[in-house]
Amino acid sequence: MARHRPETLDRKSLIMIAAGAVGGGVAIAIMELLSAQLTYPLASIPFATSIVLVMGSPEAKPAQPRALVGGHLLSALAGLMVVKAVGPGPFAAASAVCLAMAAMHLSRTFHPPAGINPLLIALGDLPWTFLLVPVAAGALLLLAFAYVWHNGTRRGSWPQETWSEAFMASPLPPPAAGAAIRRVPASGAADGTPTMSNDGRSK
Repeated sequence: MARHRPETLDRKSLIMIAAGAVGGGVAIAIMELLSAQLTYPLASIPFATSIVLVMGSPEAKPAQPRALVGGHLLSALAGLMVVKAVGPGPFAAASAVCLAMAAMHLSRTFHPPAGINPLLIALGDLPWTFLLVPVAAGALLLLAFAYVWHNGTRRGSWPQETWSEAFMASPLPPPAAGAAIRRVPASGAADGTPTMSNDGRSK
């Protein structure tokens, strides 16, 4: 019986892995540098796991611009709304994460690393300005960095979606495979039988 031989990575795949890993390291270093320059607590910057996802797996749907930016904004907004309504604490944190997950799914911006936003907000009673800095500013900076890095190392391979798909209000899902519109001839039904009018007469 022949043994199944494990697949080996070719040279191109290894180069892409290395490029993504180096890019992730550079992005983390930039995040730490900005945190030090702005004297902003590094523990409150929710982008470490987003960097790992976007730089290490750029083909994944949650790593695309719509999910990256929209997911962070919506999850932070959910956290702020809950904490301002019921106050900080474990209940607020659980409720905010729940709301954030639903909002990301419904808006097609599901980005798992963004789930840390409502948790930080609800437990730390963070202000509305958290939505702008670091969330919005950080997401846009990571978006710009990923675009430059991936298109410099992968030759135009990121994002996988078009910019109109990324930022239009509600993109339509692709049609199901094999789906087709069945047209009925004017003279009758598709199988040749006559169609009936409201008064019961055949057309």
